[in-house]
Amino acid sequence: AAGMSGLYLGLISGTGADGVDAALLDIDADGRLHCRAGRTHPYPPALREAVLDLQLHPERPVQLDALGQLDAALGEAFAEAAEALLAEAGVPAATLTAIGSHGQTVRH
Repeated sequence: AAGMSGLYLGLISGTGADGVDAALLDIDADGRLHCRAGRTHPYPPALREAVLDLQLHPERPVQLDALGQLDAALGEAFAEAAEALLAEAGVPAATLTAIGSHGQTVRH
C-alpha cells in the first residue's frame, strides 16, 4: 500500500446482521497498516429482523418499495456507525482519505 498513505474507514455487515463492523485504519508513508479504532455498531432490532427475514426466506417475493426502504435504512445504519466510530476516535470526517463499504451481505 505504499503511496496510499492516509486515514481510511471500512464498513461491513455479514449474514449474522448483528450490526455494522467499522474500522478506522491509518496507512503510513511506508505502507504499514495501523488500526486506530474499531467497533460493531448494533442494528436496531426491527432492522436486524428485516435483514434476517430477507435471508431466511429467499422464496418469498419482495416488493420493490420494501427493498428500497430496507436499503435506505441500512444506509442510515452504516452512516451512524461511521459517525459513531469517528466521534469515539476524535477524528473529523474531513480528515479521511476514503471510506470503503462492502455493505450488507444478504446471501452468499
